[in-house]
Amino acid sequence: MMTQPSVPPPSNPPPVVKMAPPAPTQPPPNVQKPKQNYSSNPHNVTPDNPHPQIPGIYNIYADNVAEAFDELKDAAEEISSIGVEAFFPGLVLRPTIPVDSFLEHNYATLRSNIDCTNLIQLDLTIRDPAI
Repeated sequence: MMTQPSVPPPSNPPPVVKMAPPAPTQPPPNVQKPKQNYSSNPHNVTPDNPHPQIPGIYNIYADNVAEAFDELKDAAEEISSIGVEAFFPGLVLRPTIPVDSFLEHNYATLRSNIDCTNLIQLDLTIRDPAI
């Protein structure tokens, strides 16, 4: 049996290289953070006012929903059409029931997801008959 010759350990250990700590970096003098340009912001959205009231768009929350529906009910005779769009969280379930067609599968998927999730947002678009 043949053995490999052993390599003798080095007589001198490798030198230890010491690195100097990095110099602290400081910003150059007279340099200021650039200000945000809000001049191209048509709705005046700023960090202090993230949800401004835009003419013709009404933000409705839990505290003013009754008033908003009362106004909608009062204006119902003058409205020519209303578009409704509902937003849900997304696809969380896939139905496991057997279906006969692709359309039935899509309906079962949509129905099961709407039944088990909550509405996130409801958009109503009201058309002014004068326009």
